[in-house]
Amino acid sequence: MEVKGDYQNNQSVQQQQVEKNKNLETTQTDKAEHNKTSQKTNSLGYKTSFSDKYEDYQKSFTQAFEIAKGTSPVREDKVRALKAKIESGNYEIDSGKIADGMLKEAIKDFLAESSKE
Repeated sequence: MEVKGDYQNNQSVQQQQVEKNKNLETTQTDKAEHNKTSQKTNSLGYKTSFSDKYEDYQKSFTQAFEIAKGTSPVREDKVRALKAKIESGNYEIDSGKIADGMLKEAIKDFLAESSKE
């Protein structure tokens, strides 16, 4: 019996389709894993669910918070520079900046008080 046609080419097309299907399945699995949510029960018994993306954000935020807790709120380098300027007599006070700051604070206080009424 003789088979007519391009059998080799047909087999190659079938193999390509099989590979495409495998890639599609892998992509769908990856998307499902990415959008996976985890459920947790809090101390009050309520169930909450968060996406993995949120949990990654929460981990990053926690790490940043821990770093910030370990950092001094005082910028030692600026304090040293200001002390040196004051001691040497080179520190110049900008009265305009001081006045601007005082006015801004007064306006904020006024607006806060008027919004309570």
